[in-house]
Amino acid sequence: MRHEFDHVSHEDISVTLRDPASAQSIRETADLPNVLYCEGELALPCELSAGLRTKRTVVIGLSEGQRLHTPIALNGSYVERPESGVVLSHKLAQLLGCTLGSSLELRPLIKERRKVTVHVSGIVETFLGLGAYIDSRYLSRLIGESDVYNRLLISTGDGKMSDPLMEELRDLPTLSGIASRERKLELIYSTFGETMGTILTIMIFFASLIGFASTMNTSLVSLNERKREVGTFR
Repeated sequence: MRHEFDHVSHEDISVTLRDPASAQSIRETADLPNVLYCEGELALPCELSAGLRTKRTVVIGLSEGQRLHTPIALNGSYVERPESGVVLSHKLAQLLGCTLGSSLELRPLIKERRKVTVHVSGIVETFLGLGAYIDSRYLSRLIGESDVYNRLLISTGDGKMSDPLMEELRDLPTLSGIASRERKLELIYSTFGETMGTILTIMIFFASLIGFASTMNTSLVSLNERKREVGTFR
């Protein structure tokens, strides 16, 4: 969890759009109050097929010079933007039965849904998920667009989302959702704390039950032995 927030996701605020938008949206967002830096990202639900094997996942479009979302492999190296083809996580490649250089069919599940054949240009070990990465502009063309984004990643410098910025973001015509880094961490720690509390309560209950049963069993055995001793004396 800390790896994701410390090394991969560097944005303070992420804005999800219903429809992909052009680079103009990035420039307009960068001019909003309290925004230090803004960049776009295209993340599309896609269907990947290799022979009889099919898997649906989110394909991330990587752009050159990306700063706020930097996927990292298990060995600590950055996942580079492929010049051609698609980069798959090791787990996803296993599920599809793909190896380096294999061909697979990729079909976006929005807009034109154009199916294309791409080759696997890289396989990387990742910490979590079924990751798939491709050039952002190529992914845009698959839905009939040219260099578009459906996520806006924002750095505010102080990590906070001011009220004026929130009001401006809420006025975006294609807004789907707003998430702040601070709020996501709060929810994760809150959920983790509640889950751990429940697990500990259950463990304590069963430990107490086992302890009581062990004590009761020992007491009964001791009582039976005493009865035999009394019977022997008689």
